[in-house]
Amino acid sequence: MITVGAASIAFGGNQSPKAGIFVAKIIIAFSILYGVLFSGLLVYFYDEYGQNVRSYTRLRYSLIESLGFSCLSCFVAGYFVWALNLG
Repeated sequence: MITVGAASIAFGGNQSPKAGIFVAKIIIAFSILYGVLFSGLLVYFYDEYGQNVRSYTRLRYSLIESLGFSCLSCFVAGYFVWALNLG
């Protein structure tokens, strides 16, 4: 999702003067941000968990789940906004 989102921002709809395409790119950019945070924190928390089983708390679990869901939902919402502004 991170790669497809970045490619869409870079190569998609550059000649379109519509503001909706710009908004869609901003939403997809947030998807990339949430995806990178999700991946980085997941690896970090897993490494901490390997050293101490009790380090994986409810807060860390809910943070990872919310970042993953936010990445997916922003990705879908961004392309939905983009599709509505075509044509």
